[in-house]
Amino acid sequence: MPLDIERLVPLLMAAFAYGLVLVLTRKQAGPVRSYATLLVGAFAFSFALWHLHGDDVAAGQGGSACLPLWALGGTGLCAASFACGFLLRQYRFGASLEAWSQPVPSEIAATLADLAPRLNLKRTPEARLIPSDRPLACVAGLFRPRLYLSSWMEDNLGPEELEGVLAHELAHIAQRDNLIAFVATTLLGAAAWLPTNWLAWQNLFTERELAADALAVAVTGKPVALARVLHRAACANTAPSGVACGLLKSATAERRIRQLVALHKGGTGAAKEARQWSRIWKLTLLVPPGLAWLIFALPHLLELP
Repeated sequence: MPLDIERLVPLLMAAFAYGLVLVLTRKQAGPVRSYATLLVGAFAFSFALWHLHGDDVAAGQGGSACLPLWALGGTGLCAASFACGFLLRQYRFGASLEAWSQPVPSEIAATLADLAPRLNLKRTPEARLIPSDRPLACVAGLFRPRLYLSSWMEDNLGPEELEGVLAHELAHIAQRDNLIAFVATTLLGAAAWLPTNWLAWQNLFTERELAADALAVAVTGKPVALARVLHRAACANTAPSGVACGLLKSATAERRIRQLVALHKGGTGAAKEARQWSRIWKLTLLVPPGLAWLIFALPHLLELP
């Protein structure tokens, strides 16, 4: 049976859209680039499969053996499994921290209460202290995130350094980074067969740390204090679980320290990066309808399948 090239127009449109976003964002930096890659990769090819299934139904071939339908079902199942896996890891991680935690001292609570309004948070997030002799600072939870801090931070950091750590974690909460990570992980599952999506997903987790640093420095004005904490934490060779936003990820510590030094010297590029996160929600609202028009409506306007 000869291959019907015209029937593949939806897939070609999806490949064009995905390639276009890779080309347009290849020289850009920041989380928007990575998120756009994940978003377009997931929706473009899912819409293409949906279109192919609709064509099969119209041609009387849309039974249970329809290949696009099976592929679309597999895409949805993979996305759901990635989403459930992320939520399960979040729950287990938060539960394990909560079991060992206790209320933070009044001094830390006062610092949080001072920083929260400066980061446009309507309420001060709950913070818990974990008795530990290792450096740890992270945020767990999606809609009502909690901040967890190890007692090492309280015992070994000065007021300015501790303020920088708290501002960094509050920046994650202000930007809803864990919720964005959940959406990004789900999008990754929908197009996990694309190698560039895995790279974009990994970059997103690095870029959100840089953005949180930039936002924290914009509030505290003390990049050197935060850089000192990162250096000491990296020397301790520890890191929190990747399922939650965290301060001490050694794989990105060197890059983050370089950014903080640049901010101390008057750099502005990183500060601009912190303002990109609002664009992510705009992309989430605008890109899927645009892709739907490209893949469903445009081929018919051009009298293609």
